[in-house]
Order: sequence, then structure tokens, then C-alpha cells
Amino acid sequence: MITQVVFDSGASAGATPRPALVEWLAGEGREVAADDPLCTYEIDKAVAIYHAPAGGIVRRHLVPPGARFAPGDVLALLSGDPAEPLPEASPSPLPVEKDLRVFDWSEIDNREGEPEPLGVMRRAIADRMAMSKRHIPCFYLTATADMTGCYALRNALKRAGKRATFNDMAIKASALALAANPRAADAYTPQGLYGGDVVVIGYGHTIAGLDKELEGKDAGAEGEVTMGPEDAFGMPREDLIQSVSTSKFKDGKAQVGMVIESEGRQGVVTKVIGRRATIDFNSPLAGKSVTYSYKIEAVLETAEDKIKGLFALYTGIQDADVKINGDVADVEIPTGITFNQRWLFGKGKLANEILDNTDLKEIRFVESVKKEEKAE
Repeated sequence: MITQVVFDSGASAGATPRPALVEWLAGEGREVAADDPLCTYEIDKAVAIYHAPAGGIVRRHLVPPGARFAPGDVLALLSGDPAEPLPEASPSPLPVEKDLRVFDWSEIDNREGEPEPLGVMRRAIADRMAMSKRHIPCFYLTATADMTGCYALRNALKRAGKRATFNDMAIKASALALAANPRAADAYTPQGLYGGDVVVIGYGHTIAGLDKELEGKDAGAEGEVTMGPEDAFGMPREDLIQSVSTSKFKDGKAQVGMVIESEGRQGVVTKVIGRRATIDFNSPLAGKSVTYSYKIEAVLETAEDKIKGLFALYTGIQDADVKINGDVADVEIPTGITFNQRWLFGKGKLANEILDNTDLKEIRFVESVKKEEKAE
């Protein structure tokens, strides 16, 4: 017997706008019992769980993630027998004409006639823009640009049989500007190093494929290397995806997209359901092939340069004050660095790598506090 999972209007009575399906918790082919979590849906900025009305095997999902539905719509089909044939035309709650939000042209000009329905792509864009404004602080910049050169470039590309829009050019220009000015990008961090990294070959300072590529090369060498996941950031690991209570977040609030740092690892909140948040500590590039362009600016020779370079790599602090006396080096560390997580987790490893790659026999990290002169 086929059981239809019908969305009950009582689950979100009077809800406006219509709910949208977020994620299927029970995949097709999985057996569920009555009241087992079936899927999650978003309504009025909150995410709720919809439970299976009966037991059975989930045979077919009728609503894809992101689609909106209404009370009385069929979300899925269940059956007790996995071989039982399904109806050829299953009821579907996919959007129809009456569901589409419309744009009222009269708000901006004097056009006459019926409001124009939004297409699927415009509707998706509108959804995402509305969502981003609810969760991400927004600001707007306006600039005037001379597009004469862009017109000439577009015409030249058109004659060559290629297509490029002004929007393409604006996106490319913005990307180049952000790459050249990392402080303007949201990826900027005051602890970051910009302009090159110091790495020791064979110590895991960079990914395995790039490590192999750099080995044996001299200053001035440059090139490009493409590597698969096995030599880059590996494949996604289930053990690096953790579920934690939202009480561990500031003010008990967790949002999808939040970046979390814990025990020297960085993760991203990928899902929040009720009082539980899922954090993915996998690299965003896990499972992907990557291409690196590199240039070896210099090969460090002196102990002082090696200490400064490794200290910057592990702490993000450049130009450390280093004093070497015989085979002993003193590195002055700034007051308050003991609260730096990178320092706490990397201090011992840093000291060992300095000793391994120099002729020094002892490394001392010195924290000094000086009395401030009081103005008379």
C-alpha cells in the first residue's frame, strides 16, 4: 500500500510565506517508523522538522530541497513493499503559475497590464538575496566607471565569435581588485600573512603535491602544478563533521555559514536544527583537484632568517626580535601572545623545527613586560 506524506496545515497554521523544504533527513530507500524525522522545512525564518505520519520505506521524494509547498501538498511516497509499483503520475507540489511571486512594474514606471511572473532563475535569485539580507550585514558601494574600453573589448570579442557581458567584466575587475587588496575582502584576517609564506619542505607546511613540486628547486624558480584530492586536501571525512549544542555558541545562537575555530581547527556551520548545530571541519577544498601557481622568492640560509620565517608562519607575527649568542637563540615574544591559539598549539612544534633546521642547540622564547613611563 502506497502512503502519501501530506503536509498538514496545522503544522504551520497561518504561515506566510509558504514553507520551503530545507533537507531530506530520510533518503529514498530508507525505512522509517511513524514519527521518525522525515525532513526539515523553513517557515518564517525558523527551521522545523516534519515527521513521518506512518512507517514504511521512503520510495520517492516529491519536493526537492529549496522548493516551496502548501498545506495539502504531497511531500513524499511511502510503502511497506519496496517492489510495489508507484503511480505513474505522482502528485507533485512543484511551483505552478499561481505560486510565482510577481513584479509590479507600476512601482517604478507607468507600464500598463498584468504583473509579470518571475521565472525560475529570477525567483531563485530573489530568494537568495532576501535570505542574505536576513543573515549577512549588507552595505552598498556606487562607483562611476569609464566603459569606453569595455565597449571596444566586447566588440572585439564579438567579432572573434566570443561573448562577454559588461557584468562579466565587472565581476572580473572586482575579483582582481580584491586579490590585489586583501584587506577589502572578507577573507582578510589581521593575523594572516600576505606576500608569501615560509615553508620547510617535508614538514607538512603545505599540501603534499606542492611539497613534492617545490623539493630541490632554487630561488627564482616558478611554475604551475595541478593535483588531485589525494595530493591536495584529501577526501571529505565523516569524523570531521560534528554535531554540537547551540549553547556552546555566543548567546546560544548559531547560524549557517558561521566560521568556528576550535582547538586550532577551523570549521563552518552547515546546518542548524532546533538546538543542535552541525559543524564541518573538512577543508572547503576537500575532494577537489586544485591548481597552484608558485614562485620561490628566496631560500633562507641564516638561522635568524629561518627563525623569523617560521615564527611568522606559526603565529602570523612578522619581523620577530631575534638575538643569537653562539648556539642559543632568544626570541622575544609580544605580551599577550599566550592567548593566541596558533601559538598555544604550535609552540612546541615551532621550537623543534627551528632546532632541526639550524645548528642551534637551544631556543628560548622570552616575554618581557616593561614599565610604562608616566607623564608628569
